[in-house]
Parts: sequence; C-alpha cells; structure tokens
Amino acid sequence: MKLKHLVSWLLIGVALLGAGVKLLDTAQQTGSSSVAKAQAKDDQQAVLTQAKTAAVKSQQTAATTKTTLQETLLAQWQAILDQTSSRVDIAIYLPERQQTIQLSNDATTSTHATASIIKATILTQVLHQAEQQGTALTTAESEQATEMIENSSNDAATYFLQTILGGYGATDQLFSALAMTDSSADTEAWGLTQTTASDQLKLLNTIFYNSAYLSTADQAYIQSLMGQVSAEQSWGVSTGSASWQLKNGWLTDEGNTMINSIGHVTTTGGNDYTIAVLTDQNESEATGQALIGQLAQATATVIDQN
Repeated sequence: MKLKHLVSWLLIGVALLGAGVKLLDTAQQTGSSSVAKAQAKDDQQAVLTQAKTAAVKSQQTAATTKTTLQETLLAQWQAILDQTSSRVDIAIYLPERQQTIQLSNDATTSTHATASIIKATILTQVLHQAEQQGTALTTAESEQATEMIENSSNDAATYFLQTILGGYGATDQLFSALAMTDSSADTEAWGLTQTTASDQLKLLNTIFYNSAYLSTADQAYIQSLMGQVSAEQSWGVSTGSASWQLKNGWLTDEGNTMINSIGHVTTTGGNDYTIAVLTDQNESEATGQALIGQLAQATATVIDQN
C-alpha cells in the first residue's frame, strides 16, 4: 500500500510539476506580450510627443519669422516716412504667411481720398452685379472697362457709376459686402471717396485671392486689365517687382496733391503680396510718385530677404 501510495503521489507530483511549468511558461509569455504592448505604447507616445514638439517648434519659428519680417519692414518704412512731410498710409498682405502689416504716419486723420484707385472698386462691383443678374458686360461696357482701368478714364468711371450702378454712392454696397468699414462713398465727387490702406487690401484680396464676391473668370478679367495699364501709369507699387497688376490715382483738390497706388506684385525672389499706398499733402505729383516708389522698393527688398 505504501509503495502504491508513494507511486500515486509521485505521479501527482509529476503532473503538478508539469502544470506548474505550463503555468510559468504561460505567465512568461503573457508577461512578454504585456511588455511588448507596453513598449509599443511607449514608442507610440514618444512619436506623438516628438511630433507635438516639432509642431510647437515650427509654430514658434513661424511666429519668429513673422515678427522679424514685420519689425524689419516697419523700420524700413518708418525711415522713409521720417524723411517726408507727406501724409502716408501703407499696408501689405502676405498670403503665404497670412500676415497683414500696416503703418501710417498720421494718427489724427484715419482716411484718404481714393482719387482714381476707386476705379478698381467700380469695376469689381460692376462685375459682381452682372454675375448676380446672370448677365455679362456688353462689348461697349468692356471697352469702357478697358479705358477706365488701363487709361484711367474718368468718363468711363462716371458712366459705370451713374448708368450701371445707380449713382456715386453705390460703392457703399461693395464696402459693406467686403467689410471695408473705414471706406465711404462721396455722393458728389467719386474721386473724394474715403478709404484706408487696410480697407484697400480687402478689395485687392477679393480680386487676387480666394473670393466669394467675384467669380474666377471675373478675377482674371480685372487682373488682366490691371496688368496692362498704360506705360505712363505703371509707376507706384510696381517698383522693385518682377511682375505687377496695379491701379494708380492722383488728384489735386484745394491745393492738396493726393497720390495713391494699389495692386498685386511678385518680387524677383518669387514672393507675391497685395499692397496699398495712400498719400496726400505731397509737394507735387512727382514727389508723391517717388515716395511710393521708395516704399514699394523697400517692401520688395525686405520680403525677399526674409
């Protein structure tokens, strides 16, 4: 009996030992799997942390670049404004950086008269109205548009305002639609319509970048006309650029010489942006044009260097 019991216990012991080995092996495998899963989770977290860190650094770098460009450009503009008695408001929009930079040397008066830069507004509104009505410009209207933008025809501007848009005050509708809150029409003299450089960027960005106000075809049409202004009117924001589309304005009213230039330029370095420069109290048309040229050249140079 004792031998039989001893054999039984030995058999039970062997069985228990085998089960223990299996349990230990299973435990080790389970442990290895858990360790592997934990390691994979740690690795994934490390990758996410690295990605977040890289994103933060990228944002910080972009912010630093924006700050550096703005500081440099404002300093260059200010150095030019310090040398003039003209009243100036300048602003640019950089689409790749989604950045607007603006400077004025007169804190007491916020707006400037548009003079003939209003003609870009007029054509933009005419095309928008035609699109809404499901019509297109007639041959005669297209000829008027060409004269108004390329040769700055005052008669064409008056024709569009009075005959197509309903009066000198009609441009207030566009100002409202584009949130140009500091712009207002002059119902007696369209050239004395008031605006700011920042408001003009809203118009220009509607013409040259994504727009819900103009169709792509209408944008291309205005851009084409602004890129073919007559040679004697190609001064202004075009200075220092490789290519440009612009509309200039000049007007002397009660002894105040106003010279303005707005448009879109591409620099020799391939950077593009919209720019508006409004000036008045100039000594002459020539000095006003030269002042805008200085500011435009400095802008293109700084942007290409930054």
